Amino acid sequence: MTNFKLRAPSKYDQILCDRNLKLIHSATTEFENAEVLIAIAHKNQVQCLHRALTSALNQTLINMNIARIVVLDDSSDIIWPEKIKKLLRHPSVTLLKAECGSPARTRNLLLDWADTQSNLQWVARLDADDELFSTDSLEALWKSAKKTNSKAAIGSNNYVKMVKYFQKIILQILTN
Repeated sequence: MTNFKLRAPSKYDQILCDRNLKLIHSATTEFENAEVLIAIAHKNQVQCLHRALTSALNQTLINMNIARIVVLDDSSDIIWPEKIKKLLRHPSVTLLKAECGSPARTRNLLLDWADTQSNLQWVARLDADDELFSTDSLEALWKSAKKTNSKAAIGSNNYVKMVKYFQKIILQILTN
């Protein structure tokens, strides 16, 4: 037991199942050196994806080419509306398709894919029904983590969900 290590390996040698991962299109070369990745997983969530993708595209780190976006479609059986196609064609967006079968497997495959990207240092995971609070949310979290030499940073969108919840309640009270 002298070789026992408490930590998991930091780099895996192979991915056992790629879940038929297909690259639909890549971000342009101006984003290939981005060190932050906004990873969005979805299946059949067009309306939610529009909101999540819009909030990701509006991030200041995207405008500075420090971040890029990857969307992993878990075998959706929908026809993409033109407004989503337009967002997916943004130069910072990579679109992948796979057969994951569950949200957890989709998120894990996104992380496996991120491991294959040489310049990435940070991954911000965003579900299709999430949105970032403000245009500098990711930048503030990234700068804070870099300043303290952190290995990880955790943010939350609970504030956005609470505000929307209370707005809905107030609107109901005012209309009754």
